[in-house]
Amino acid sequence: RERLRKYQAALQDLEQSSTDDPAVTKTKDRILKLLTAERKAKENAQKRKAEEKEGFKKRGAGIQLADAQNSKHAPGTSIGYVHEKDFSHSFQRKLETINVHVDLPGGSHVRVDQFIQSLSNVSVSVTEKRAKRSLYYELDIHFTWTAEPPPSFDLSPQENNDEPHPIEGQVRLYNVSHETHYEPGADPNVAYMYQLAYKGLRSEWFNGEIATADAPPWATQLINGAHELYGALAKEIDIFLDEFRLNLSRQ
Repeated sequence: RERLRKYQAALQDLEQSSTDDPAVTKTKDRILKLLTAERKAKENAQKRKAEEKEGFKKRGAGIQLADAQNSKHAPGTSIGYVHEKDFSHSFQRKLETINVHVDLPGGSHVRVDQFIQSLSNVSVSVTEKRAKRSLYYELDIHFTWTAEPPPSFDLSPQENNDEPHPIEGQVRLYNVSHETHYEPGADPNVAYMYQLAYKGLRSEWFNGEIATADAPPWATQLINGAHELYGALAKEIDIFLDEFRLNLSRQ
């Protein structure tokens, strides 16, 4: 805020000057750019603060569900009593049935194979108070994946070019909760996050995120195509959560 005031004061002084000195004009342009950047930073900071505030509100309130049907209280019981029911195990069993398949260019594809229970953390519960129900969940889930090239993939004439073969690995989807959502590139405070691990991949083919120029075309397609699992897996989890909320609302 102090820098913003200083930039504005300096710009005002320069604008009051009647000189046509190119150096003054250049200084004005530089200060205008600094002002624009400072205002943008201030707007982004305000936006992050609003997102964090909304996240805290959701964290405390959970996701509101339809009122519990036929909810009755026995004579003499306190209507302020809070009841919590754990659905973690049933939701975990649902994750074991997940089916995610993404077609890649040229007939290749990448798919999710198996839910890794030992690495995953699944917490799903519903609280009820005065017939008002709220859903709370936090998911940190791991799966194995396989990417396969088409049998007819046209090999390039590069030296030491391995025959096309499946590439395997693990994918982790985390920061999934009642206060976050799927939005690529969004602030980690409000968005799902993911990580990819590759199994047995040549180090010269991979820079830690995507394929390098040393990777043959078929491997480049599979290595980079595996990132498509983020969106496909996140959307499938959202479908599971929507179905879960719908089933709870009918109870």
